[in-house]
Amino acid sequence: MASIKKAIQWAVSIANNNKYLYKLGGGHGVQFEKYNGIYFDCSSFLSFALYHGGFYKGTDTSFSTSDEYNALTKLGFTVKKFSEVGKDNLKSGMIIFYSDSPYGHTAMMINNNELVEASTDNAPKNEQIRVANYYNANWEYVAYTDDTDFDIGIWDSKSIYALLGNMWFESTMNPQIEENLGQGGVVGLGVGLIQWSNAGSYQANWNAIIEKANAYGFNSNNPKQISTQCKAIEYELLDGTIKTSGGYYPSSNFHLTGKEFVYNSKNKSIEYLVKAYSYGRGEFAPRKNNWQGVTKAKELSKILPNFNKTIDDIGYDKYIVEDEILGKFYGTNIYLPNDDCKLYNCKLIYDYLSSGSDRPIIYNKKKRNGMIFVYPKKR
Repeated sequence: MASIKKAIQWAVSIANNNKYLYKLGGGHGVQFEKYNGIYFDCSSFLSFALYHGGFYKGTDTSFSTSDEYNALTKLGFTVKKFSEVGKDNLKSGMIIFYSDSPYGHTAMMINNNELVEASTDNAPKNEQIRVANYYNANWEYVAYTDDTDFDIGIWDSKSIYALLGNMWFESTMNPQIEENLGQGGVVGLGVGLIQWSNAGSYQANWNAIIEKANAYGFNSNNPKQISTQCKAIEYELLDGTIKTSGGYYPSSNFHLTGKEFVYNSKNKSIEYLVKAYSYGRGEFAPRKNNWQGVTKAKELSKILPNFNKTIDDIGYDKYIVEDEILGKFYGTNIYLPNDDCKLYNCKLIYDYLSSGSDRPIIYNKKKRNGMIFVYPKKR
């Protein structure tokens, strides 16, 4: 079944891989399943994203901005004037486009503030296909589907950085690490990004991650990947009732409910949010060295927006593993060898949460679903 989230996640993964470049006409005129090139323009980029999201068959080909309106309508999208929707109502998964002569342009929102696009070849290689802040343009249209839940993208960026600041010292950003590298001799036998612990064994702690992610609507039997663990974290924060291997409990000194933490609805600083999560979740490593987790979270807020290294750039192939949703990441039961490996995983987590991993996709035509804004494309 088609999934706009999978389309977004493919698009973001390509934007984060500097080998893919912009070229007018790139990716057009060839069946999706037969194209193995590195070039896309704005419309072929979104066409391939929709193919990877299950909207197209492998034998189909890309649309252009000149026929994007009709192409998206045929795919089942509702297309509306941008003026009917407005900038303030943009959400993850919305496709925006215009069709000015001689060229149009199209992009996809990954949250209400950022978009992903194939932009221009008149830019550095790492910016030709990019994630960027939303910008005003001559947007004409927005497209959305009737069978996708778009009540997504609720994570505040400061909250994500605060979470990452905790993870950095709990697990070295490694979803597959076990406390004391699986050798035992420790009380909690913690596992994963936030060191789920105290269920009685390493395996019991891994099982708790699966139980929480499944209860949240994420169907996977692999607890050792980023996407599953993000779902388990969200389950805990958004009032999940399963407390095996720990949970989130608002502390008296930094009193935020899990929902208030995720939304940052009280507009707290990164420092406050790091401490709220550390106390609420019982994460002790971030508190060492005069709150090293706070220092790291603030540092990540400055570094991560400009971090564009790929796995090919970083290397360490023997530590590369696969996430069924997010693709390659750094894992295995080791301390990750350098900061670039950790930052790569940080970037995956940040993009996953900010682009709408917060809710399971619900296919229910009786429920009001979110919109995808689509604009005529730039070729």
